[in-house]
Amino acid sequence: YGQFCTQQEDVLYRLELLNKNKDFRSLVQKCKLSSRTKLGIEDYISKPFQRLLKYPLLLREMLKYTTQTHPDYEGTSKAMKALENAIRVINSSVTHSENMRKVLAIQSQIVATTKDVSLVHPSRKFVKEGILRKVTGTDTQSVKGFLFSDVFVWCREKAGSKLVLRGYVPLLKMEIQDELDIPNVADCLIKLTKVEKGLLGQH
Repeated sequence: YGQFCTQQEDVLYRLELLNKNKDFRSLVQKCKLSSRTKLGIEDYISKPFQRLLKYPLLLREMLKYTTQTHPDYEGTSKAMKALENAIRVINSSVTHSENMRKVLAIQSQIVATTKDVSLVHPSRKFVKEGILRKVTGTDTQSVKGFLFSDVFVWCREKAGSKLVLRGYVPLLKMEIQDELDIPNVADCLIKLTKVEKGLLGQH
């Protein structure tokens, strides 16, 4: 069930692509008209997890009106706790799956460089991305920065949404100073200093 829920986003995306096909749309419409329900395929994909979220609420309301001495109380209480635990596990799996998709998407944007770096790692979590100004001496460059749970990556943007890797530094090998006043550089908020050579990149 958890695997089904973690794949929902991918399935809905593929369904969106299939809906561009006239024959597929016609088949779906034909099936919908011949069915007793008016639900679409998207509903059948999303409903199971949405319904699962409602069950603990329903059981919690039932317990409000069930005395602890009632023979159904213990079983209802166990069912509610089991469902809540299942939802936590599924939510964790969904979050992990979404994070992995984000990391893979960033990796796929990076074109081949002399730095052979793989961003994909089971424990790596994506945190934030944005456009930064990298200042080296008197040289200022606009770069795309990616902050992960264990590493900071910056790239140069190319045409076609592609990226060229410019630097890759493990967070444990960095020092961060904020709100600095650097000559000839306006609005300098932080300074990143590499305190030791990283294993996966140089700058």
